[in-house]
Amino acid sequence: SDLAILRNPTAWLNDACVNFGLERVSARREEERRERRGGGAPSPSPVPLLLDPSVVSYAMHCDDEDLADLGRSWGLSPPAESAAEGGEKGSDRPPVRAVWIAPVNDHHAASASAFATPGMGNHWSVLLAVVSASAGASAPVANFHHFDSHPGYNRRAARAVAGRLGRAIRLSYSTCSLSSVPSETTEGVASVVVEERSAPRQTNGHDCGVFALGVVEALSDPRLWGACGGSSQPVAEDFERAAMALFSSAAAGGGGDGSGSEGNLVVAAAFARRKRVELAEDAVALADDYLCKKRGDVCR
Repeated sequence: SDLAILRNPTAWLNDACVNFGLERVSARREEERRERRGGGAPSPSPVPLLLDPSVVSYAMHCDDEDLADLGRSWGLSPPAESAAEGGEKGSDRPPVRAVWIAPVNDHHAASASAFATPGMGNHWSVLLAVVSASAGASAPVANFHHFDSHPGYNRRAARAVAGRLGRAIRLSYSTCSLSSVPSETTEGVASVVVEERSAPRQTNGHDCGVFALGVVEALSDPRLWGACGGSSQPVAEDFERAAMALFSSAAAGGGGDGSGSEGNLVVAAAFARRKRVELAEDAVALADDYLCKKRGDVCR
């Protein structure tokens, strides 16, 4: 079962486990935003959207119409619709800002036929897409940042996902026929720029999903995005610093300081162990609450 996977210290996290981790991060971030609003503090703008692994998988091979719908459901709208919703006066291209955090599986770079085989894939990483457009711009611009706990392993898959996200942006923002939006691929790989960023490194072959969820937690932190307004946004160093900070925090509770190869092993093990325990405890707590409500008991 998925719970058994979470409790197994050497198990590779499947799509369901990764999505559960994303949902728990999203729930915590939403609770933090409610607390900020209750205290009179402004909510972070933009609010990062965490993409479901199954939706990312669907986006890799769906048709243009469905891909455009996905882009719009992720916070992008055609110019006419955006203007009707209160865009900048005198411009049919209102500012657009969106932040997407997508889990990347190495199988995302597979062909459509190979992708149809369930249960494939061996490695998880994280792709951050920062989408912005100034008033009057012909189309939004997406900056892609890739965080991989095994540097280089998912580079091709990250480019493939970035290509599809970039196309979703163009399709959702296009006022022309979808078929007129050109494809940007070279030898089957999207011709997009994906910046490789520093991230905590795993020291075994099974903790990639745990490390990916840690990076997602760091990149979705409202403190990272709280000051973002207008054209300002965090720079690459901010992303890397936030991701590496989680690794350092594990060192504080794992008996190592992260210095030297032996220290890195201790820290990596502490980081992975802590994240797996957190996920398993969350899963058990949710199951207990569900059973409690089903019985009609007074739940905690």
